[in-house]
Amino acid sequence: MSSRSRPGFTLIELLVVIAIIAILIGLLLPAVQKIRDAANRIKCTNNLKQIGLAAHNYHDTYDGMPPAWKYEPPAPPARPTAVAESWGFNILPFVEQDNVFRPYDRNKTLFDTANQTLTMTQLKVFQCPATPNSNRLVELTIPAGVLPGLPGGTLRSGISDYTVVTGIRNWCMFMGSPCDPPDVGVRHGALSSWSDTPAVVTALGGRKLTLPMIIDGTSNTILISELAGTPDVYNRARQKISPLQGAPPPANMSYGAGWANPYNGEHWPSGSPFDGNNPHFPQNSSGPCLINCSNYNGRGLYSFHAGGVVAVMCDGSVRFLRESMATKQIAFAITSQRGDLFTD
Repeated sequence: MSSRSRPGFTLIELLVVIAIIAILIGLLLPAVQKIRDAANRIKCTNNLKQIGLAAHNYHDTYDGMPPAWKYEPPAPPARPTAVAESWGFNILPFVEQDNVFRPYDRNKTLFDTANQTLTMTQLKVFQCPATPNSNRLVELTIPAGVLPGLPGGTLRSGISDYTVVTGIRNWCMFMGSPCDPPDVGVRHGALSSWSDTPAVVTALGGRKLTLPMIIDGTSNTILISELAGTPDVYNRARQKISPLQGAPPPANMSYGAGWANPYNGEHWPSGSPFDGNNPHFPQNSSGPCLINCSNYNGRGLYSFHAGGVVAVMCDGSVRFLRESMATKQIAFAITSQRGDLFTD
């Protein structure tokens, strides 16, 4: 009985099949990446929607918007040193985080061991899933005397990919000529510093806005926006470039990082060069780019989404601010009481 050989693939046929599979994978990967990016953006949008709702609930409870950051001077014996709090800390009860908020001793500093156990909690509502290295811990050395009576120490906080935008610097650079009024930058943002001590409010130039006071329109004014990836510093190419050479701590990192960090409430963009490199150099401390060029403090808004950043407006709506927007329009969206007309 004659034996018959079992049919099989020739080498050429196998190579053809492998090539077809490789082509199919190449076609599918961009689609899969787009789906993943869209899902991340939806989650980020939902986070900011929740944060916006929390700010409105805070407003209704305390007759004003939450502070960008809060400072209280020493008041011995109960409060032996000055203390500072972040906007993220103050909205914790309104994002279902009473278990973190209530045990925190507000008469002790952020550097207190028991308080740090709480501030190192990683909260998903403050994290955009598009950002690499999730659950990173912020550890920043803060010198004494940054605020009167505030001791120095190591600030430790869970991460936040979101920030207050307190105002705009270099106003005339973004407005072009003629520039009217010709101010160099004022804290016209929706949130501001605050204290329960009236004399301190005056000294800080702080204010607590109510929604009717936002004359530029609550739907036209940014409440909270993305400043993702901090404390690591990223450039336009989404390359991590920190620690920044030649800059002493904490300026060698993006030092406004962390949901419990009061300095996260002092973000006053001045723009940056388009490449986003060396943002700590004096010549790079301002520039024409306000979106996705640098996530260093005081430069602009930043995300890991393609083409723009997500922001929640003062009416609670969430918008995607595109990189292609005119910088003048971004500046208009940051200010709350100038009478500027924002159109996206």
